This record gives sequence, structure tokens and C-alpha cells, in this order.
Amino acid sequence: MCYFSSLFSSISPNNIEQVTSYLSPRVTEVDNAFLLQMFIETKIKKALHQMHPSKGPRPDGLSSGFFQRFWDVVKADVVLPCLEFLNHKGAIPLELNFTHIVLIPKCNEPRTMADLWPISLCNVIYRIIAKVIANKLKMVLQKVISQEQSAFLPNQLITNNFMIAYEILQYMRTRKVRKWGWQAVKLDMSKAFDLVEWPYLEQVMGAIGFAEELEHILNRYWWGRGEDEHKIHWMEWRKLATSKKARGLGFRAMREFNLSMLGKQGWRLLTCPDSLATRLMKAKYFPCCRRLIGDGRSTEIWNDLWLPGNEQFYVQSPRLEGCTLRFEDNCLWHFTKHGSYTVRSGYHRAINMARNHVRPSASSTIFGGNRLWSLDIPEKVRLFIWSAYKNVIPTKDNLHKKRAEVDLECSMCGMEKESVFHSLMSCSLARTVWLGCPLNLHVSKLQVDDFATFFDNTACILGKEQFELFYLLGATVMQKATKTRWHPPDLGFIKLNVDGATSVQSAAFGMGALARNDSGEVLATMACKGQGAAEPEVVEACSLQSSLHWAQSLAFGRIIVESDCATIVSAITSETFNMNSSLGLILLDCKALLASFKSCRLQHVRRTANAVAHELARRALTTEANEFWVDDIPFPIEHIVTGDQSLI
Repeated sequence: MCYFSSLFSSISPNNIEQVTSYLSPRVTEVDNAFLLQMFIETKIKKALHQMHPSKGPRPDGLSSGFFQRFWDVVKADVVLPCLEFLNHKGAIPLELNFTHIVLIPKCNEPRTMADLWPISLCNVIYRIIAKVIANKLKMVLQKVISQEQSAFLPNQLITNNFMIAYEILQYMRTRKVRKWGWQAVKLDMSKAFDLVEWPYLEQVMGAIGFAEELEHILNRYWWGRGEDEHKIHWMEWRKLATSKKARGLGFRAMREFNLSMLGKQGWRLLTCPDSLATRLMKAKYFPCCRRLIGDGRSTEIWNDLWLPGNEQFYVQSPRLEGCTLRFEDNCLWHFTKHGSYTVRSGYHRAINMARNHVRPSASSTIFGGNRLWSLDIPEKVRLFIWSAYKNVIPTKDNLHKKRAEVDLECSMCGMEKESVFHSLMSCSLARTVWLGCPLNLHVSKLQVDDFATFFDNTACILGKEQFELFYLLGATVMQKATKTRWHPPDLGFIKLNVDGATSVQSAAFGMGALARNDSGEVLATMACKGQGAAEPEVVEACSLQSSLHWAQSLAFGRIIVESDCATIVSAITSETFNMNSSLGLILLDCKALLASFKSCRLQHVRRTANAVAHELARRALTTEANEFWVDDIPFPIEHIVTGDQSLI
């Protein structure tokens, strides 16, 4: 409190006239007439829609986006208090002048209040009033603020001052003669805006010509009422960084993006020749600018780049005769319709120059993805369909191409090689989905076996709603396939997969278990045989019981247990546990064992996600003695573990 009390306490200056006596009026009577015009409803709406819709919660809980979205409903309640204050010398109600102050650290370990940024979260109506006043003042700011000030002004860049300071210091550092008499002083004002005295600001505004009534509006506004892991690189970065129209994802190429930002600085040097930064610096490299011909006086027709229509801009052409235009020649940017430089256009130009890229023709951009980015579907579905089109989904076929040791059979049907087209279109599960959906698609009648070709063809045929349904169903089919695969546990957990197998001929059953960490690395495996003929549920329960005892002996703390027997998992996790069933005692012991771990969760998975434990249980049927491995696994099932790891 002491910090803020001293910060906002006035020192009651009494010598302001010594400063204002050196100021001359800059705001004309015409300017004041404009500034004192009555505020209207359209200015209120414009100010509201200039605000970010969801920045920071306000004291009333309503964001700018709420008022923007429901403007027709809240218009009267917003416009009335704003115009009452702005036009009729009203006061801001206390409840609207209430503000939340949030302290944001400037450093990792703030120790004093000076190490914190106080950010005020004001009500929307309060901010609208401020925005309306600021919008009107923008029209005269260039007249009343010195050229050394470049921050927070229209058509000015805060980076101009950085450039000027750097160039001056660089000049002083590299100067070889007559260095004496040169000195640089760094002045840093803490809380500079908050320390400005209101009487000082009021008199300065009067000295430079602002009307007294405008000062009253500002006064009422400010002082209103109240107080290291290996990954599979499915596609090279160069292709990902191409535009979406060129079948990429539109990631930024850092070098070209940096060049486009530098181009923005160069563009300001060309178009603002009277600014302080331009007078200090001169541009060296601007290969994409051409001259905009006015009266032609400052353009050398034979040497300057000025002719539109091609990318060379060089031409031999006679001077325009009889031109009645009377404005100076200037520069325009050839790669935007409005002729002004933008970082976006500069970036795309830099990309094309770096890759010697020719703009794709209409025939080469039929790609259905051009529609993909404009459809009303979830972003994750959009990215998935793009991945399928580019054939960079980790199907078994693609994993095999990346030299992963995996079997190629489809995880869902086990009949064909698991490719992108098979998983999404020709698998028995996928065919059932496509046939039963509103599209009534008979995959067996298709004449293509490549997903990208099929995708482009359907993009030209289907309507918008059908195309959206097509995307969503495709993602659903693949999600179904993904659920059949093994997934690593959460960080710090161990996943224990268990399964049982029976043999009617030998009157025995096998129990298999495998423990893996969050990286998919095998910690231990178990393959044990049990004697006697038993029902499948009993075998699964015994396998779970033995596996939990085994995990307990290995001192595992936090585990996730997976079984493909839904009956056993449901019986143990159910709130109404049935002790009277034939499995009651075994399941009760399993429940107690699960509770003995520091953290434990039992969940059901499909057989295909439990393949290793299943193979261990089958192996146990063929062995005479129980087998246990630590940090190792039997060779015959090593390829299944490798396949699971490759999917992480």
C-alpha cells in the first residue's frame, strides 16, 4: 500500500508555466471543431468491435466478445451511458468504475512491488469510453507529439527508436577520430505514465491548443466518481512449411519470416521519408519495390523499376506526356492489391524466391484440401484428414517403410496389409461404416486404391454438408482403429498388461503379464502355467491375481493394469461388488491387491491392444516351468513389443 500511495501522490507542482511558456499552439480551430463534435452511436459500436473479444476477465464477468456477439440486445444499455458521459457531462457510475488489479511478475522471484506489473482489468463500458476518446484524438496526435516518440501512435513503430538508438551507439563505437565530446545517456523512468501530474498535463494541452471542453471530457474520464527421444519424421520440414494451398500446413519458415519482418522496416523507410528513423538510416536492399509514377519528376525511366505486369519491372518506355496529376512519385508494393507492404505478402514472396517457386496453376490446385481449411469441422479432424492425404499416418505399412519391425496385418480385420486406404476405406469395419452412413458409399465398387486420388475425386463431387460428413466419418473410422493399439501409461506410471489362455486338451491354462514404463520399455515379463480345466472368466481372474502378486513382489508403486476381459474389469470396478459369484473370493483378493499399491487403476482394453500379454499366456501353455524375465522378453514376441513402441 505504501508503494502505491507514494506512486499516486501528487507533489503539487507550481512552476508548470516555466515549461508551457516555451510551447506554441499546434491544434488549430478546425481541429478543435472536429474534436468537439457530438459523439454518435456508430462511434460506440466501432470502438467496441476494435477490442479483443476475450482478453482478461472483467469485474462484471462479461467480456468484450459478449457485447460484440449480442450487440442488438445490449445496444441500448451500452450506448446510453456512454453518450450520457461523452456528450452531456455525465459521470461514470461507481459500479462501472470498479477495476480488478492483477500483479504480473517481471522476474522469476519478485521481492518488491517494483518487480511487478500492475494490470488493470476494467469494465467493458469504461473501456469503450476510453477507446472512443482515443480514436478521436488519433486524428491530431501527429501534430502534438514529437518525432522522437514512436510508440503507441498510428503509423508509427515502437521499433523505430530501437533502430535509432542502435545506429547512434554503433556510430559512436566505430568512430575513429574526434571521439572526445561524445556521450550517451540512458534514461529510464519507472511508471512514467502513472507519475504524470494531471495539472501539468492539463496546462500542456492548453498551451498547444486543445479546447478547454475537450480537457473537461478527459478530466471526467480519468477522475470520474468513486475510488532427447527418437521420433519418426513423417515429412520433411520444407514441405510442412509450404502454404495450405500448396498442400502444406502453413508453418512459418523462420528465415523467410525474418526477412519479411525486415522488409516491413524497409517499407516504412521508403514510404515515410520524413520520419526520424528514415532520415537516420537509408535502405540498401529492396528488390521487390517498383516506382509509382506521379508526375515522373523523381523517377529515372531508364534506370528505376516502375513498369507493372512482370517481375523484372525494367522497361524501355517513353515518358508520359500531358500528365495532369500533381503528386510526387512514390513506391508501391507489387504483391498486394492495395500497394502497401504487409508481412504476409513479404513472407510469401521470400518463400517463392528462396525455392524458385512458380505460383501453382488452377489444374495443380484441385486438391480437396483447398476446401478442407474452410469447412466447419474440428481442427484435429482437419489435421488428421490432411495427414491421411499426405500418407503420413503411422499405419503398419508406413511403419514398415520406416524400417520398424511390425507385422503388416490390419489391426482390425487381420486380412490385408494395413495402409491408409485400407484402414479408412476397404477394411471390413470401414466398409460397414461407409455403407451404413447417409452417403451410402459402396467401397467395393471404387476404381481406386489410393486415398489421395479418392479424396480429390470426392472433393469435386460432394456438397459442403456431405463433404463435412465425409471428413468426420473418416476420422471416426481411424479413431476406432487407434483404440485397438497399445498406449503408454502416464508419466511416472507402469502399465501392467495381463491375459489368460486355456487349453482343453491339456487341462491347463496359461497366465501372461508384461510391465512397461511410459516410454514403452519392457521392465519385466511373466509366463506361468496353472493346472486344471476352468472357465475363461476364472482363468482371466486367476491371471489378474497372479500378475498383481508378481507386480507387488517387484515393488511397483504406481501402476495401470489392463485386461481384455470386460467381465472381470467391470466386476472389480463396479460399486456393487457381488461376493456371491463363483469368482467372488478371487476378485475380492484382486481388489485388495489393487488397493495395496501407491496408485493403481484397472481398465479394459481390446485384444489387439493386449497382444503381448496374450502371446505370453499362450507361451505358458507350452512350457513346463514358470518363466520370469527382468528387462528382457522372449524372442518370439519381441516383434510385437517393437511394433507397440513404434506407435508411441
